[in-house]
Amino acid sequence: MICGHSDIIISDVDSAQAHFSANNSSANIRAGKNGLFSYRKKICFIGDFFVSSSYTSSGWGFDMINEADGFMLSLPKCGLSEWVTKTEKLNHTTGSVLVLDSRLITSGKFSMGAQNNTVFVPNDVLTDEISMLLGVPATQRIKFQNHQYFNGETIALLYNIITSILLGATGSAPLLKAPLAIKNLQQALIITMLHVLPNNYSRFLLDDSTIFPPTPKLIKSAISYIVQNSAKPITLGDIARHSAVSIRALQLGFKKYRGVTPLEYIRGVRLENVYHALIDPSNIFTPKELALKAGFTNFYLFSKYFHQKYGVLPDKIMWRDKLFAPYLNNEE
Repeated sequence: MICGHSDIIISDVDSAQAHFSANNSSANIRAGKNGLFSYRKKICFIGDFFVSSSYTSSGWGFDMINEADGFMLSLPKCGLSEWVTKTEKLNHTTGSVLVLDSRLITSGKFSMGAQNNTVFVPNDVLTDEISMLLGVPATQRIKFQNHQYFNGETIALLYNIITSILLGATGSAPLLKAPLAIKNLQQALIITMLHVLPNNYSRFLLDDSTIFPPTPKLIKSAISYIVQNSAKPITLGDIARHSAVSIRALQLGFKKYRGVTPLEYIRGVRLENVYHALIDPSNIFTPKELALKAGFTNFYLFSKYFHQKYGVLPDKIMWRDKLFAPYLNNEE
């Protein structure tokens, strides 16, 4: 699932140009103040999709022709940046979010001390997600509205997902062993972008009157698919595609016939998988390892959901079963 992850340190313009050229960008790099260039970046590739966090102490700039077809989300943590496209010039600072069509970007520059989080989503991935949400092909290219600031909750949500991917893919890299978790985070980031960042599809995505409700039979088919594939990195799009409905119709049908969202239902199935693994005498994995393998990236939240469902914390369940095993055996 994860194609590559690395920590990059670049201290000269020539190395910077080589780095960006290797990633489908013909760039002319400009050094920062006094001709200095200092750039650090953590990056994680998932196919052509990537997330990164960068820092420059010197500041720098670029002129480029981007050959990649997709959308670049920029989320600054500190410092100033300026992005120039074929149609507009945008100043960017903490508290704002930009999503730019990569085909239109012509230049940019970053101030000394600028720290920035970046996400690149290929156009075909974004278009497929919109189509699955709507239930009809997305024929118009998506266009995000960039002249606005967002509340702290929106910024924090995007930042936390990006950070979870980067932390999980670098260092000891636990996500390398958890394709379910990385797939969940990738889809969560894309869906968040589409729903909270205004774009030309927003009024359709937020209008429930355009949804065609599914039948109970289709929801049963979706449930069967979830149970059979719960150990695989399936997404809402996969389930909707199997059931021949849109993602929004799938969400409506689950709420109507099951009283939960599809994600809540998937979570329940995966909690049950972890429970059965924990009580298996041959299990060699810790609760935290099992949770990550099942797609739970936050062990605190996993433990909370597990306790709500089973009345015991996951790290106590093996101890409890061992404690009562002799009594249970004597009753048989």
